[in-house]
Amino acid sequence: GNALENLALDIAGVFRERTNLIFINSRGTGEMLTDELNELSKKERWPRNPFLLHHGSLSKEIREEVEERLKEGEQLSVFCTSTLEMGIDIGSVHSVGQLGPPWSVASLVQRLGRSGRREGESSILRLFSLDPPPGPASTPDELLCPQLIRSIAMVELLREKWLEPFDSGVPQFSTLIHQTLSLLRQTGGCHFVKLRDTLLVHGAFREVTIAQYKSLLKSLAAHELIEQMASNEIILSPGGERITHSRDFYAAFQGTTEYAIRCGQLDIGKLPQTSLPQEGENFLLNGRRWKVEQIDPKSLVVEVTPARSRKMPIFLGAAGAVHSRIAAKMAEILQDEEVPVYLHSDAASLLQSARAYAATNEIFRKPFLEKTGRCILVPWTGSKGLETLKVFATAAGIETARKNLTLTYICSPADLQEHLEKVAGGFFQATDHAAKVSERYVDKYDSYVPDDLLDLANSVRALSQEEAVAAAKAVLAR
Repeated sequence: GNALENLALDIAGVFRERTNLIFINSRGTGEMLTDELNELSKKERWPRNPFLLHHGSLSKEIREEVEERLKEGEQLSVFCTSTLEMGIDIGSVHSVGQLGPPWSVASLVQRLGRSGRREGESSILRLFSLDPPPGPASTPDELLCPQLIRSIAMVELLREKWLEPFDSGVPQFSTLIHQTLSLLRQTGGCHFVKLRDTLLVHGAFREVTIAQYKSLLKSLAAHELIEQMASNEIILSPGGERITHSRDFYAAFQGTTEYAIRCGQLDIGKLPQTSLPQEGENFLLNGRRWKVEQIDPKSLVVEVTPARSRKMPIFLGAAGAVHSRIAAKMAEILQDEEVPVYLHSDAASLLQSARAYAATNEIFRKPFLEKTGRCILVPWTGSKGLETLKVFATAAGIETARKNLTLTYICSPADLQEHLEKVAGGFFQATDHAAKVSERYVDKYDSYVPDDLLDLANSVRALSQEEAVAAAKAVLAR
């Protein structure tokens, strides 16, 4: 409604001229804004509407056409996901927009680098934080304006030239399964020694132990994907043959069933089965309004016709992980008094109100906020630390709700105090409770990974014992 309209007006004011890339964290936001700007351009009778979309759910033809038009120097402003962050050469871009802070400083650097590539041009980045304006119904999390504070933290870290260290320690068991099946398909079968030497000893999986690899192979045999011959040679069994001959075998990432969205002969894009609107419903794709005429599950095609009203499709984008250094910087900014010079006046007043809220409620002095029957903890730790605290609460039988910055525990202050003392004392271990992470199966072949190995990988990928312990100690020390 209102907020969307205002954002569209702001964007039109800034990005209607020259060539710009506007990065979005969710495809849905881009779809709604493109549609809103289409309406605005009709209402205000613009001579041309420069706003287009580029994201993974659009057809290759639509994406390539956008890239071509950019390459030819047409002045366009394109809403895009990280699909345009990397290598595609689209010529020079005047400025970069970012709607809502990205998940990492590294990503911000990458995106900023798309502008100012010509001699003597500076890079221009305009970051919009999309926090809802504070009101009587706002939650503590919202009153701390997490998007704005994270945006400022990231810009400050960017200026300090800090980047996230490469997260190299996560064992890649799913990829190892993929490579094993691939090697067996390529060779028609081989001995364990050859698999071990090719993939572990001389390959990319040096951190995987031989015992772990044997356990992984046992699991593949139990799932009837491979079998061992009398000659000790390992070969693909019919189940493994089926997997390696399927169309999406060489895509290393998890794919869901996708339906092609077509209007007559025009291929508009694809939507995962989980996001399909019902027949007769309207939805947005490529910034246009469509009505679903027919869904054909056999050919995986959805026939659509142009529609009058709009509804956003549900894109299930995964949230990224925020490093603990960013969370620490956010805490610093909220306790500071300076207002960064680059802030727009509206953002500056939001910053002041978030600081006032933090001060009044003694966010940095009290261990947690109390609302009847609930304790709201603001631990200033990264995504892994938050997830670990949540998992430890589950292990202790305490119900929690996790937001951007806060973790709400449904228990008494005394119980929480006792629980946090246990966490700080190392009573809970991340590796013991990794089975409770909110997304257990992340990679394509995780369902074939033995439980203990999957828990090990998840304890490194999603959890951090250190961060949870440090956060609990810091909270108790307030």
